[in-house]
Parts: sequence; structure tokens; C-alpha cells
Amino acid sequence: MANVAESVTWEGGIYRIETTDPILGGETGTANMQAKQLANRTAYLKIRADQVDAAALGFGSLQAKLASIEGQVAAVDVDMANTQVAALKYALTQAALANDSIKALRQHVQQEGEVTITNRGLVSGAGVAPFGASRLLSIAAGVCFIGGRKYAVEAQNSLSVPLGGAASAVCYGYLFLDASKFIRFYVSELGAAVPANGIKVCTLTVPAGNSDAALAGVTITQDARREPNYPISLGSPVQVGNSINALDNNEYRLDFDVVAAAGAPCPRESVSVVSRAANGFTVQLASAADDVVVRWRASALRLPAEQPLSSGWTDRLHAASPTTY
Repeated sequence: MANVAESVTWEGGIYRIETTDPILGGETGTANMQAKQLANRTAYLKIRADQVDAAALGFGSLQAKLASIEGQVAAVDVDMANTQVAALKYALTQAALANDSIKALRQHVQQEGEVTITNRGLVSGAGVAPFGASRLLSIAAGVCFIGGRKYAVEAQNSLSVPLGGAASAVCYGYLFLDASKFIRFYVSELGAAVPANGIKVCTLTVPAGNSDAALAGVTITQDARREPNYPISLGSPVQVGNSINALDNNEYRLDFDVVAAAGAPCPRESVSVVSRAANGFTVQLASAADDVVVRWRASALRLPAEQPLSSGWTDRLHAASPTTY
């Protein structure tokens, strides 16, 4: 995979992709135009940022170097020293602002990340009920799906439901695929989430101090995700939210690349956006695959509004201006 060619130049503006533009790849294609322009700006700003590092060479920070310079001013001509220090402060401040611009480009204009979508649940059966006077749960025979395929669930009993603690708490009955490819039924600890490799079957609300052998007082809510037509169709496709660094609005472009999926094909078109906001978006999976790893890129269609300088930056700019000396 080739990279776009970069040039050290400050682009006067960032091209806005229009709804009528054909999305073409390649060095001069519209799909790469914004990234190329931003890469040119980044290369330009990187040189300025390097000046910051070079200026602070031998000191812990720019402030430490400036303090050292100001400590030597008294030993030289005042007017000349003021002129030199003013020019240096101004250059260092501009370089620091350039470094902040690079950070803004990376955090806002072009954002990238990765999200994993798990897609599992029950197809049929697998009802849960107390098992005698033993604080156990029993699960009926049924069918579940995990790892992109269906598995039979045999009727079995779980481990004991935890005793109630100092306050009411929840735990979960869940299924998981063991090393021998057998579906097991377990109960989590109080307050613990369903393990990453599990399928939630029910939620158990255990009252404070509950110790009844027959689970009297324990509420069993059978809230598993059910997809009776899996893998042909999904009645409630899984949705996953993902946060981004906040932008001015939700008018940003999203590109997806599926890099891994378990058990079934998962083309890029199977991942779609169902909602987006200035600080995040939600994707939906239309595939039978599980553990789908999606890399995403959010591209702002215009630069974020300029942020006001902090009082600290204002003080530094005023102190660095050559006209103040």
C-alpha cells in the first residue's frame, strides 16, 4: 500500500469534497486530496515544531532556556539584549504555536481508531430456571450463535448463584465456548460483567443478604439477544458506539476497513453508520460474523473553528512581541 507524496508547503485551504465529486483513489484522486493537503501542512508544521526541540536543546523546557537567557542579559548591553531576547521569544512562541497546530490536525481534522463488534446471542430455546433447593440454575436445551456459527446448547446446570451482599446487586447467567467446543453455562460474580467471550442469557438481581437455597427473592430476567433467523437475517443487528475528539458539528466523513472477522464473510459494506454526533458515532453490523475488527477514519470536511488562546498563551505572546522592547 503506497503513501501519498508529501511536500513541505502550507496549503492555502482544504478542499471540500462535494456530493457530485466522483470518489477516486490515486495520487490526485478526490478521495486522497484532503489527506494530501493536510499531509503537506503537517510536513510544513513539523519543521517549525522541530525548531522548538532544537531551541530547548540542553534544557528541560523552553521556559528553562528562556530563564537562563534572561539571567545573562544583565551582563551585556541592555538594548541589544532586549532586541535579541525579544526576537528569540517571538520565534520560540511561533514554533510552539506550530506544534499546537500539528496536534490539532492529528486530534481533529484526521482522526483514526479501531472498534471491535461482537455478534452473538441465542437462536432458540435455552430458557433458565432455578434448579431445586441448591442455588443452582438450569438451562434448557437450545441453540446459540458465537464465533460466526451456530452451536447446540445442551440442558445443564450452572454453578451456584452468589449469596447476597451488603446491598442488592446483579450478576449474569452466560454461555461460553470451551476449548473442546462445548457450550458451557456459568454465572458471574456479583457486580462482574459477562466475560468478553460470553453470551449473556439472563440477568439475576440478588437482594442484600439473600441466601435462600431455592433462590426465593432472586429476580431472573431472561434478556438474551435472540435471532431466530440467524444467519439468514438479523432482526436486531448489533450496534456499537464509538467516541471521537469533539468537532464543531457532525458533518464529517467516515471510512471503514474490516481487518478481521470470525466465522463468516464480512465485507466493508456490512458496516454502516446509524447515527453520528459531533463527539461520536454509532455503527451497525449486517453480517453473521463475530469479533469483527473495524478500522475507521473520521475526516472533517472543514477545519474546526479557531479556539481562543488561553490567558497563558496571551501573556507569552505579549511578552514575546518585538514591539514591546
